[in-house]
Amino acid sequence: MHKKIISFVIIFVLLAMPTMLMAQPVDLCPNPADPDCPIDSGTVFLIAAVIAIAAVKAFRYSNLSKKAMV
Repeated sequence: MHKKIISFVIIFVLLAMPTMLMAQPVDLCPNPADPDCPIDSGTVFLIAAVIAIAAVKAFRYSNLSKKAMV
């Protein structure tokens, strides 16, 4: 029973995610160089993913450096 509920929730989230992550329409910001233009959600998630990956790699590198000094 729990597997059915979990699989249903996962499928629902995967189907609803494109609607939730939709960026703003193009005509809201005719000039992309304008500082008032919002960053769309795809760019925000991409930046967050890059920061997370860099943090993990930095943490692993620092651990390897500490082990090599000992």
